Amino acid sequence: MKPLSEYTRSALELSEKTTEKLRRSTHAALAKTEKIRRPSAGVDKKGTAAGGLVSIGLILGGGVWLFLGKTLWALGTIAVGVISFLSNRSHHKRIK
Repeated sequence: MKPLSEYTRSALELSEKTTEKLRRSTHAALAKTEKIRRPSAGVDKKGTAAGGLVSIGLILGGGVWLFLGKTLWALGTIAVGVISFLSNRSHHKRIK
C-alpha cells in the first residue's frame, strides 16, 4: 500500500495540471473574443446610432403611456429612454 503523502502528491499534481489546462483554455477563449469585445469603428457608429433611435423611441413611448394615463409605466419608460439616450451620447462623444 502506498503512503498517504504519495496519494496527496499525485492528487496535487493532477490538480495543478487541470488548473494550468483551464488557464490556457480561458486565455485562448479571451483571445478569440477580442474582436467581439472591440468592434470596428463602422459597427460602433451604427450601433450607437441604433441605440440612440431606440432610446428616442422609448422616450416617445413613455409620452404615449403618459397620454393614456398609465403614469407609472410612462415614468419608467421615459426614465429608461433618458438613461439610454445619455449613455449613447456619452459613447458617441467618446468614439469621435
